[in-house]
Amino acid sequence: MDKETLQSLIREGRYEEALAISCHAPGFARALMSFLFTDEELLFWRTVKVFGLYAARDAETSSRFVRRLMWQLNDESGSIGRGSAHVIGEMAVNNYEVVKTAAPVVVHYLEDEGMLPGVLYAIGRIGSVRPEVTKDVIPELVAILEEYEDSPKILGMAAWALGRIGAKQADVALRGLLDNGERFSYYDPEEDLMKNAMVEEMARCALERLG
Repeated sequence: MDKETLQSLIREGRYEEALAISCHAPGFARALMSFLFTDEELLFWRTVKVFGLYAARDAETSSRFVRRLMWQLNDESGSIGRGSAHVIGEMAVNNYEVVKTAAPVVVHYLEDEGMLPGVLYAIGRIGSVRPEVTKDVIPELVAILEEYEDSPKILGMAAWALGRIGAKQADVALRGLLDNGERFSYYDPEEDLMKNAMVEEMARCALERLG
């Protein structure tokens, strides 16, 4: 398999062509894993997206890969688990059965500040299809809005997640962000693009979703 060709297809958002390679390339999942360590933000996120799409096509292989991702999230693995939470969240949207054991665990990985943006993304994605899985972490997400006032990315992603999982009890905390003009970058899964937004914009969007 030509990894450079696969990488180019993913970078350009040519997902059907990229997934077609999986039919005859046993190293497909391993190649995807290596792309999670790229410094290119959009390539990273589009690789996450491909993992999600792949879960809908090959549940058996994806299930094995989820076990590997969970092992990497474990401190004993010696790995930083880069992309693990993101991928599990994206797989949940495409084929929840593949991550039904992992998802309830991932949503509680809220202690590591470095991992937090990815876990918040996973919570938002998982909660959009299985809100019952994320309901217990809502109080912790609300607390994050108070604890991380100096981190616009974490604040913005927490607001994003709260809106996605329908956390109506976060209304007051979200309104407290409506005067926060700090900016951060994030990936929009619907538009498949990197975007730049103010924390207050994300809070406003979350409030609109919550009605």
